[in-house]
Amino acid sequence: MVDKIALLKKLTLTTLTAGTLATALPMTLPTAAAPGPDVRQTQEQIAWHTDLSAALRDARSTGKPILLVFEASWCPYSRRMERETFADSTVIALSRDFHCVKVDGDTDYGKALMRQYSVDAFPTTLLLDSSGSVQARMRGLQTADALAQQMRAVAPARIAWQSSLSDAMDESRRTGKPILLVFHADWCPFCRRMERETFADPTVARLSRNFICVKVDTETAYGKQLCEEYAVDAYPYVIFFSDPNTIVKTIEGFQSPDAFVESMRKVL
Repeated sequence: MVDKIALLKKLTLTTLTAGTLATALPMTLPTAAAPGPDVRQTQEQIAWHTDLSAALRDARSTGKPILLVFEASWCPYSRRMERETFADSTVIALSRDFHCVKVDGDTDYGKALMRQYSVDAFPTTLLLDSSGSVQARMRGLQTADALAQQMRAVAPARIAWQSSLSDAMDESRRTGKPILLVFHADWCPFCRRMERETFADPTVARLSRNFICVKVDTETAYGKQLCEEYAVDAYPYVIFFSDPNTIVKTIEGFQSPDAFVESMRKVL
């Protein structure tokens, strides 16, 4: 591995300007056109981490997949992805559903991970599920559109949460959609389990499109006010409204994805 990396670096630096890189390297390099002025720029940035082990621990807790990028500072394609692909607003927005890790392939840590994941080219981008299994492998330069497409395929379905019940009720009056109201607390282990298992379930997320979904933090003044209004004293607590004035079902405590799907379907 060390010899191959050294060869790649040497050949890149000595042949790039002569235009012979594509034929000199013992691996396929990307030939995709640069996004150039079409790159969707934004002031936001991807929240990169450098420790894959920590990211895997977080992923097991949150259920989010991992975006793992192997790069080298001397590699022109790595720099180009940093400048164009990872600066794209769509890629940045999608990255919020991932734990993002960037690894320097010239470090001992990076070389060990390259051996572990059989990486032999820069840049290489891997998408891992929350257990660490590789779901997608992209070798070489990736445009923003190409990476976004792969990220969408791997990213879990999400519930579109709102934070204001009054706004949700106004929307319900306009659209006729029922309301799904969830009371939660960050310190509550069963709330975190509902978030990690039930609300991350693809069927639950798909059915949620038929609801106006509101999640209330019970530690806030607004959350405490709603807890008092609806006599909520245990978390998690779920209220289904068929319309702004009618409660049709309540759930106290943790409910599995299958049970929650059944509850949602009964309301619909």
